[in-house]
Amino acid sequence: MPHTFNIAICDDNEAFVWSIYTAVQKIMDKHNFKYALQDFTKGKDLIAAAKEKQLDIILLDIDMPDISGFEAVEKLRERQKSAAIIFITSHSEMAYQAYDYHPYQFVDKTDLLKLEMVLPSLCNKIIQSKLVESSVVIDVNGIFEIAVNEVMYVKAKKNYVLFCYSDGTEKEHRAKIKDVYEALKNKGFIYVQRSYIVNCRFIYDFDTKEITLKNNETISVSRDYEMRSEAQKIYGEFLRRLRW
Repeated sequence: MPHTFNIAICDDNEAFVWSIYTAVQKIMDKHNFKYALQDFTKGKDLIAAAKEKQLDIILLDIDMPDISGFEAVEKLRERQKSAAIIFITSHSEMAYQAYDYHPYQFVDKTDLLKLEMVLPSLCNKIIQSKLVESSVVIDVNGIFEIAVNEVMYVKAKKNYVLFCYSDGTEKEHRAKIKDVYEALKNKGFIYVQRSYIVNCRFIYDFDTKEITLKNNETISVSRDYEMRSEAQKIYGEFLRRLRW
């Protein structure tokens, strides 16, 4: 099934929002991408909406009166770690500062034609990343496959492991959790304690004592320094890959 790109546009100038909106529509239609567009004139409204829906691409002005684009990105990253940011602004002198916020691209308002190159390239990158990470084949006491965008965590249960899915279902497999981790550790999963492997895609917060998942479940983190450090390192690398 083709991916539907969730795209948000935010600029305090309503007329310019429409200019970006129509430009994005034409480009997405030209390349036959499926998409859903939302537009905002206030950064606070964008942040509120982002709490309810996962976004793929955010086109964002930097200089806005209620909250700057830089401040908005800081808050958006709390929930939208994987969203690609495109800054669109007339303040070209801010381009260097903008890169501190890990945008995919910087587009000047006087050069919206640049989007004709930027958007298709970005969409194809997103599609490829989802294809690569869609599933993992595990060969431990038999071969089986898991969907990496659906398994929230793996839990040890005596001689078995439980794959716990985001829809609340569980699947059991006879295996040692350490063996399962060896198959998953390069696929965005971290070993946070002896009984749990957690999918980075579902982490909302990670501190030294516990992990909070996006559904508000919490999982305690090992006191073992080496295990905790490895988990933090892998999670950090995962976030950097997401930020383009």
